[in-house]
Formats: sequence, C-alpha cells, structure tokens
Amino acid sequence: MIGDAWSPRWNAHVFAAPGYVATWVNRHGSTGYGEKFVGSIDAAWGDKPFTDVMLATDHLLKKHTFLDATRTAALGASYGGYLASWVAGHTDRFKAIVCHAGVTDFDTQFAADSAVYWLDQSTGGTPWKKSPAYDAQNPMTHAANFKTPTLVIHNELDYRVPVAQGLQFYAALQAQGIPSRLVYFPDENHWVLKPQNSVFWYGEVHTWLKRWVK
Repeated sequence: MIGDAWSPRWNAHVFAAPGYVATWVNRHGSTGYGEKFVGSIDAAWGDKPFTDVMLATDHLLKKHTFLDATRTAALGASYGGYLASWVAGHTDRFKAIVCHAGVTDFDTQFAADSAVYWLDQSTGGTPWKKSPAYDAQNPMTHAANFKTPTLVIHNELDYRVPVAQGLQFYAALQAQGIPSRLVYFPDENHWVLKPQNSVFWYGEVHTWLKRWVK
C-alpha cells in the first residue's frame, strides 16, 4: 500500500485480516528522513516515489518467497491516491489499484483546491505557466497507459482534493473500457469518519481486492 504512516483510517490489521500481506513504503516525500527528504519530490511528485514503490515490491517478493508476484495490488489515499493514479499510468504489474481522494489532474486541482497557494512549488507550474515537469508529473498526461482494474473512492465534502478529481479519473478509466468502480460518499470530507461509512469503505475495498487479487 502507498501511505505515510499508521492511521485508524488505514488500519493494517484490517487489510491483513483476510490473509493479505500489507506494507507501507517509506518513499521519497514521506516523513521518515527529515525535511529535505520530504521536499525531494517538489515538481517531481511521481518519479522517485514510484521507483521506491517498485523497488520495495521487488525487495519484498525476493525476501519473502511465500508471496505471489502475480497477485499484488497498490492502494493509496490523498497523496497516496495521486501515486495510485500515477502507478496506473506507468505499470501494469499490479492486478488491482485503489485510489481514494487522490489528485489525478493538476489543471482542475488548481481550479478547485481550498489551499491553492502550495500547488505551484509542488507541481512545478500552473495551468497558465506550464513547465515540462508540470505536464510530465500530471497523471492525466499518462491516461492512455491506464490498464489496471481500479476502484476509485471520493467524497463530496472533500475541499482539499475536490470530488471532480475522482470523477474524472473514473471517467478516463470507463472511457477506455478498463474495469473500474466508483464509490462516492456524499456526506464525508477528505476522510471517511462516520463508523458505518468506514465499515462500508472497507467492505468495498476488500470486495475489489477479492475480485482481482485473491
């Protein structure tokens, strides 16, 4: 899975309960090695973290021979959701992807983010001042490469990553005939906080993994 740290909203025990091996990758941009490491992905959101995820996957498969390389999945939320959509456009090694509340298109994220001030540095440009990095690191630039069955989850009250991000990712998958499912919560924000919604969320994720991985 693609994530920064343990959270009750992404509980490794719940992911592992059906028999999966769940892992988090301390990739570039995460908080494991100081501020410089966190900032190392500015204007390069996809490249280094993607390489880290691929190397970590290879390492785990080599170290733990009981793992099945033909049945792996990538899951992420928030920035991890961005990285999940980036993975979708750069490899088909995973059998399933789950993208929750991920930035999938820089142009529309600029138009709707509640805190637009941080995006110029992070993405390497703006919709009116595009740079090679801005276009290259935008997941929708690579939409033609989408192949992996993907579960897209997004929430109506999400003002950090507005719901249009999930809708257009799902639309790009559907338009290309890629197996995909959209789960939409009209009453949640960037997180799924209501207990019954959380139960439903995990049920949808496990159903998707069971369909494509187990």
